[in-house]
Amino acid sequence: MNVKLLILVFRKIKIFETIMLAIENYIKECSNTQAAIFGYLREIILSFSPNVEEDMSKNTPYYHLNGGGCYINNHNKGTALSFCNAHQLTDPEGVLLPADEQNEKYFFFSSLKDVNADLILSMLHQATGTTETTNATLAYC
Repeated sequence: MNVKLLILVFRKIKIFETIMLAIENYIKECSNTQAAIFGYLREIILSFSPNVEEDMSKNTPYYHLNGGGCYINNHNKGTALSFCNAHQLTDPEGVLLPADEQNEKYFFFSSLKDVNADLILSMLHQATGTTETTNATLAYC
């Protein structure tokens, strides 16, 4: 096997390990309820597409394809799932809240039972402009 390729693979593994460690540390700082909500949201997002990438930026877990998408952020009273470029989203149930950022909206969950996986997947499909049978490309955040 090519030495340069082995070095590249090793670097990718180290980056992945660093991100996973940062996410584990993020979860350790959560309350039990926040950790449960975070874990469920993470599972929903990662199941959306096999190409969803997980990263940490500004001590916040981000999920993206082609550069952006959504992120999970814990607050004193719960957990938020924020969408970038939220102007693309329709919200017939009126559950998305406006964020400080102009183009962002978010769900807020204070308990695990508040999480509606079907609604989140629907928003992910809207945010990416995909149907369940097409490949996802999350909007830039």
